[in-house]
Amino acid sequence: MLETPGIALQSAISETARMGYVVLDTLDKAKDVMFTKDYQDILEIKDLEQKVDRLCAGITDYVIKLSTLTISEREHQEVAHLLQILSDMERVSDYCENISELAETLHECKTDFTEKGIEQMRQMVEVCIDSYRYALEAFEKHEKESAMKTIEKETKADELEIALRSDHMQRMANGQCGMDAGIVFMDALVYMERISDHSRNIAEEVLSVHH
Repeated sequence: MLETPGIALQSAISETARMGYVVLDTLDKAKDVMFTKDYQDILEIKDLEQKVDRLCAGITDYVIKLSTLTISEREHQEVAHLLQILSDMERVSDYCENISELAETLHECKTDFTEKGIEQMRQMVEVCIDSYRYALEAFEKHEKESAMKTIEKETKADELEIALRSDHMQRMANGQCGMDAGIVFMDALVYMERISDHSRNIAEEVLSVHH
C-alpha cells in the first residue's frame, strides 16, 4: 500500500478510527468500574489498554514511514494531525487504566464513595465519555458539529471538576468521607478531566483540518 501513498493514508485513517473504537470500549468499561469494582472488568480494561498500545505503535510506525514518501503538502499536514490524534487517543486509554487501578484501590481498602460522591462522579464520567464519543465521531465523519460538541462537553467537565472538587473538600472537612475514598475521588476527577482534555485536542485537530 505504501506504493500508493494516498491509499496508504486513507487506510491509516480508518485504522486510527478502529483504534478509536477500542478506546471507546475501554472507556465504557471504565465508566462503571469504580462503582462495581468488578475484577473481570479491571482485567479487561488492562487488556484493552495493551491492545490500544500495540495498535498505536503499529499505526504510528506506518504513518511515519508514509511521511518519508513523496506526498503532497496537504497529505503531510494530514499525517501530522493523525500522529497527534493517535497520541491523544492512546492517552485516553492510559487514563482508563489509571481509573481501573483506582477501582482496585477502593476494593483493597474496602471503601466506597459516599452516595453524593457516587452521584457526582457518575455525572463527571458521563460528561467526559460524551466528550470522547463526540471527538471520535468528529474524526470519523469529519464533522465540525461533533467537534464543537466535544469542546462544549470539555468546558462543562472543567466547570464540574472545580465544583465537585470544592464540594468534596467540604465533605472531607465535615468528616463525611473517609480518607482513602477521598483521595481516590480527587484522582478520579483529575483523570476524567484529562480524558476530556485529550478529547478536545482530537476535536481541535479535526477543526484545524477543516480550515
